[in-house]
Amino acid sequence: MKLQRSNIVTVLDIGSAKTICLIAKLNLEGAPQIIGVGESATRGIKAGIVTDIRAACYSVMRAIEFAKQSYNGKIGRIYIGIPSSVLLSHRVSSRISVIGHEINYKDLNKLSLEILSNYHKQPLEVIHSFACDYVLDGNHGISNPLGMYGDNLACKMHVLAIPSNLLLNISNVVNGAGIEIENYISSSYANGLACLSKDEIEIGVTLIDMGAGHTSISLFEDGNMIFSEAIALGGMNITNDIARGLCTTILNAERIKNLYGAAVVNSIDKNDTIEVQTSDIENCEINIVERSFLVEIIQARLDEIMSLLKAKLDENDLTAINKIVIVGNGAKLPRIQEMVSEVFDLKVRIGIPKLPKGLNDDQNGLNYSTSIGMLIHVMEYMQKEAIQNRHNGDSNIGYLQHLIRKVVDIF
Repeated sequence: MKLQRSNIVTVLDIGSAKTICLIAKLNLEGAPQIIGVGESATRGIKAGIVTDIRAACYSVMRAIEFAKQSYNGKIGRIYIGIPSSVLLSHRVSSRISVIGHEINYKDLNKLSLEILSNYHKQPLEVIHSFACDYVLDGNHGISNPLGMYGDNLACKMHVLAIPSNLLLNISNVVNGAGIEIENYISSSYANGLACLSKDEIEIGVTLIDMGAGHTSISLFEDGNMIFSEAIALGGMNITNDIARGLCTTILNAERIKNLYGAAVVNSIDKNDTIEVQTSDIENCEINIVERSFLVEIIQARLDEIMSLLKAKLDENDLTAINKIVIVGNGAKLPRIQEMVSEVFDLKVRIGIPKLPKGLNDDQNGLNYSTSIGMLIHVMEYMQKEAIQNRHNGDSNIGYLQHLIRKVVDIF
């Protein structure tokens, strides 16, 4: 990722149902202040795959124009969220010799390049690379080898990549809207930054992101994302099931889901009924159905989604870690915690991000978690790159000595 020099940062979350644009100003402490918010219905993109460039361009332009209504300046370059449904999650490793000198940033960069150079030979573009574990002379569990001595340094890395053609299509959509792209950010990773605590990311946690067009599962541990996968099933599939099962329209099925839906049937549902319009035509036929029938439809699809996510972990010899945090619009369903806990046999909570200044309580935090997390990632990267640039410029002094000198300067 390149460093954007302006303190104005714009992020764009192109979901299957909504496209959200946030324009933020970063203050001296790096905290974002939202100065522009825009939303539009997504057209021409489904689960990260472009199906109609012109329609998608229109959705992006509308979201950006709405965001610019409260901000008159130029937005410059923009960061784009990439859903896990189009990302490939790889766990790879590399090893280099570090004999005769203190381990420095150049060594860490060399380790990364050893791994990432393999991707240049394939039609893939790397979105993120996470150093999950450093191994120095056979000793595992080293989180930061800077300033240490040894003979051989190895690194286990989690790489998120996307097929080049898919990324080109997304970039064409944004460029077609007249915007230059600064970089790309994994939506699942962004949701983790927005909705998980530092302790959860360190100790270990499982994140389930239930979007409209797909549902992803990601594992975080030791401060990093170590795995991420997705299936092409989400809230839209549940809505379609309701429309078919209750013989109604898609629009009405979405309304019914939001008003009366739940993830698990209980005794109250069996004694409750709902009215279902069979069409949008005035004076159309109205059916009376038990609420439990609606919930059974939802529960059946959710059972399938969670079972498929669990199978993704099994395929990679992994299990859900510690506890589960659910984010995305699917997290709004009543009793979703009970249902997911039953499948994974873990405690479950709903992940709600802390709204930055400029977003009010009326704006649903679940809708903005990806965008907020993207802003957090940009800020963290800017801060890390500034620190690394200072260290790289000091070639005649060891890393620990460099820190000591800085402390002396301060006091």
